[in-house]
Amino acid sequence: MSPEYYSINCPRIIYENVNNEIIIIDTLTGSYFSLKETGSQIWYLIAKNNNNNEIVQYLFQNREADINQILKDVKFFLQDLLDNNLIIPLKKPDANSENQELLESKILYVTPKLNKFTDMQDLLLIDPIHDVNEEGWPNRA
Repeated sequence: MSPEYYSINCPRIIYENVNNEIIIIDTLTGSYFSLKETGSQIWYLIAKNNNNNEIVQYLFQNREADINQILKDVKFFLQDLLDNNLIIPLKKPDANSENQELLESKILYVTPKLNKFTDMQDLLLIDPIHDVNEEGWPNRA
């Protein structure tokens, strides 16, 4: 698999880690998303500019799972993130970023899953969080 790099689609996308769950808000559509376990680790690895191959390698080294299952799941999961405009493809990584390890020992592999919620779209779209500059929330425009 050739290396493909991605970036979080900022400033459109904002996110926060809450008790090892990544909560993601699409400020354009008002949809919000939840990532847990393997999904939140992949998100963190994307934020640190790891490419698709590095993500697969990291999961294989740190999770108890078959490499073919990880390859299939990561490909599907990255496509799901792209389809929901949460990440965007990059031509090359940011030279200032560092790839970081997250775990010290192997843990059980859980298929990454992106949970999408639309029940608060109307409230999120009228929230002043949209009134921000390139630095993102909470910096006002």
